[in-house]
Amino acid sequence: MASRLPRYISRTSHEVQQRIEREPGACPVCSVVSDGIRRHIDALFYELVNDIQIREAIRKAGGFCRPHSQMVARQADALGTSLIFADVLGYELEGMDDGRFDRPPNTVGTVARILDGSVPGRAPCPLCREERGQADIAIDALLEGMRHEDFAAVYERSAGLCMPHFRIAFLRARDVAAWRRVLDVQQTTLNRLRGELQALALRFDYRNADETGGDESDSWKRALYLTAGWPEKQS
Repeated sequence: MASRLPRYISRTSHEVQQRIEREPGACPVCSVVSDGIRRHIDALFYELVNDIQIREAIRKAGGFCRPHSQMVARQADALGTSLIFADVLGYELEGMDDGRFDRPPNTVGTVARILDGSVPGRAPCPLCREERGQADIAIDALLEGMRHEDFAAVYERSAGLCMPHFRIAFLRARDVAAWRRVLDVQQTTLNRLRGELQALALRFDYRNADETGGDESDSWKRALYLTAGWPEKQS
């Protein structure tokens, strides 16, 4: 039997709280979104491969961006991928056959071609759009949870959000008091990590060669993840 959730908390908020408790040093939104995208890829390639609108979105985007293509390569099946990408490549070939790529945009008539929309473009990666939508849901759930003491107490023991999700949370926050709690955790994390990076740099000074290092040895990796987003966990 599933445990009963507190009355204030949604299932998404509960999922975010579980991630904070499980991995307090990582961005919980990155974790929730990563799992959500994996589930979405499963549904896309095993259940929705013949969905007309989805196929059109992938076709117009020319496939997926590089990071999401790598996720698909690890996870999707050969049949679904073959069907979808035969369609994508067929669409690209149609554009070449129709003359869309005959004249590069930096040749005569560039301005006119840009204005009439005839310069070939590419729609956004469909999985990037899906990822942003899932991030918005998870961030809203986190911000709702921060209005309540139990959730906030768990979050305040964590390392906060990666900076990309922190900035999205800033744009979506509606409760000033809840936001201040998010901001306080973020400032604490950045100050602590900055100190660890400075300590790590000092260890490379020959004058400090005999000093024993602390917990800062992996701080450079954590700085990368904090500023760009935490990597997908490999299963």
